[in-house]
Amino acid sequence: MANFFVKKKDRKLRPVQDYQPLNKWTKWNRNISPLIPSVIDRLAGCTLFTKVDVRWGYNNIRIKLGDEWKAAFLTPEGLFELTMMFFRLTNSPATFQMMMNTIFQPGVAAGHTLVYMDDIIIHTKRWKDETEEQYL
Repeated sequence: MANFFVKKKDRKLRPVQDYQPLNKWTKWNRNISPLIPSVIDRLAGCTLFTKVDVRWGYNNIRIKLGDEWKAAFLTPEGLFELTMMFFRLTNSPATFQMMMNTIFQPGVAAGHTLVYMDDIIIHTKRWKDETEEQYL
């Protein structure tokens, strides 16, 4: 795998790896992300929204112990083995979506939470929920 550095906006260097050879041999996770038009349709008529954006999405997922060598790359300092998933690995998006779907499954099943990758939208068509009025 080829690796090199690119300058970020703050002028620091960010390592970049070419994972095409690894991705070519990777068995794809076929987890399907929701289609954006269907997500938008579910929000029709809603009046109250809360949007949460997860920081460092893929970087929150640990690479399976013992599999770190698969994404390793060589640097002038020696071999570097990743411990967390990150951008450009074939299954990073599907794995992250599956994790988010699992974590937020109760809200999704109740119909008031939508998850699209690292964006979470909690929505309602009413300003006050009937159960909330019982406690006011």
